[in-house]
Order: sequence, then structure tokens, then C-alpha cells
Amino acid sequence: MKSIISDIERKRNEMMKLAAEKGFSHPQTVQLSQELDDLLNKLHKQGKKVDCKSVMASLLFCL
Repeated sequence: MKSIISDIERKRNEMMKLAAEKGFSHPQTVQLSQELDDLLNKLHKQGKKVDCKSVMASLLFCL
């Protein structure tokens, strides 16, 4: 479980860095956003014991 959360954090950081350089609507940023969505969906499917809202809140706090 911690591995996927680390993957989510890495992907989010990568996306935010690219968005700062190229903008949120740049195709590469959109691609990373979709990959991040996939990871979040995977986390959600792994088990109901994970509070996805808490994970998202902690990730958003890093903005």
C-alpha cells in the first residue's frame, strides 16, 4: 500500500513541475494527470480500508 502512495506522490510532483513549466492544459501535463488518476483508482480498488480522502488531502496539502 505504501508503494502506491509513494508512486502517487512522485507522479503528482512530476505533474505539478511540468504544469509549472508548460501549463496545466499542455498534452504532457494532461497525460501525467491521467496517469495520476489511474494510480488513485488503483489505490481505491486495493481496499476499502484506505481513506482516499485523507490521502488526497495530504497530497493537496503539499501544493
